Amino acid sequence: MDIAIRSATESEDQVSGTRMTFRIVFESADICANVGRFTVKGNEQNFDRLAEELLRPEQP
Repeated sequence: MDIAIRSATESEDQVSGTRMTFRIVFESADICANVGRFTVKGNEQNFDRLAEELLRPEQP
């Protein structure tokens, strides 16, 4: 089954750092209801790993 998903990531500089916004647009409400819960959880894990990388000290 092919599922059409569009995603977009935007970043905006702020005084306290950079704000990152990630949006997922599913082809339909049914698809969102069926796979959205897996997609959201998976992306939360991806962003947790990204946060760890961004907080890691730079290597010389």
